[in-house]
Amino acid sequence: EYTTSEVRAKFLYGLQNIDYREGKYEKALKNHAFITNLYAENEIRPDADYIAAQVHFMRKNYNAAEQLIQNIQPVDSVYSYAQYTMAVINVENNRTKAAIQNLMTIIEDTTSQPGILLLQDAANNKLGQLYFEEVELRKAVEAFSEVPEGSPYGDEALLGIAWSWIKVNRPEEAL
Repeated sequence: EYTTSEVRAKFLYGLQNIDYREGKYEKALKNHAFITNLYAENEIRPDADYIAAQVHFMRKNYNAAEQLIQNIQPVDSVYSYAQYTMAVINVENNRTKAAIQNLMTIIEDTTSQPGILLLQDAANNKLGQLYFEEVELRKAVEAFSEVPEGSPYGDEALLGIAWSWIKVNRPEEAL
C-alpha cells in the first residue's frame, strides 16, 4: 500500500524540493516535517534537512537553519552545500573564523563532481573576500587565484586580485 511504501519518504522529498523551487516555503517545511516525523532514519533525511535549512536561511532565521545543517554529515551528498550556507550564516553573525573554516572544508574536498567544483570556485571567491575584509591581502590573492579562468566566479576573483594589489599601493600588479 502507498502509505507504507519504502519510497514514500523520497516522494515527500520530491514534493518538498518542488515546493522549495516554486517558492512555496510553507508547503516545503510541511513536507520536511512529515519526513522528519515519519522517516527520521531514512537516507533522504539530510537532503530534506538541507532544503528546510535553505528555507530558514532565506527567511533570515539563521538559528533554525544552523540547527538543521548540524544534522548533515560529511558523508552526505549535500554536505558541501550546507557548509557554504553555514559560511554565509557565520559571516552574517560576524563569526569570520568559523566562516573561513566552513569555506576551507569545501575547498579541501577532493571530489571531481562538476557541481562541487563550481561550489569550490564560489568558496575560494568568498574566502578571498573575507581575507580582503580582514586585510590579509596575501591570503586574499591566494584564494582569488584558485578560481580558474572561465569560471562564472572568475571575473569577480580577478577584480578581487586587482583590488588587493591596489590596496597595498602596487597598482601595476593589478594590470
